[in-house]
Amino acid sequence: MLITIDDAFLQLRLERGNDLDDEALITLCLDSAIDVVQNHIGKQMVSDLSDVDQDLIDNDKVIVFSPALRQATLLLMTHYFTQSDVVTDEPVRVVPMSYRYILDQFRTPSIGG
Repeated sequence: MLITIDDAFLQLRLERGNDLDDEALITLCLDSAIDVVQNHIGKQMVSDLSDVDQDLIDNDKVIVFSPALRQATLLLMTHYFTQSDVVTDEPVRVVPMSYRYILDQFRTPSIGG
């Protein structure tokens, strides 16, 4: 597992209790953030390369989960959790710029993208 639910609670500065609704929402936000980060950089994140198919490595389709990727994932997960309301009277915030800056360092440039 790249980021545990305990890591997510720590990032959100929440105490882990018996509220399964919070845990389910945090898990959803975390899983979604991981998916979006992988989509953004166009690579599957792994904890190490030992069990990864060599074709994926050779074709630059996999990346070792680094501290910077971890930070970007936690930033996005936090954004999803704190901005989970669909309708609000408060201004909607955009994803933090630091998230995009970090992830753009890991993207493989492509034509038109």
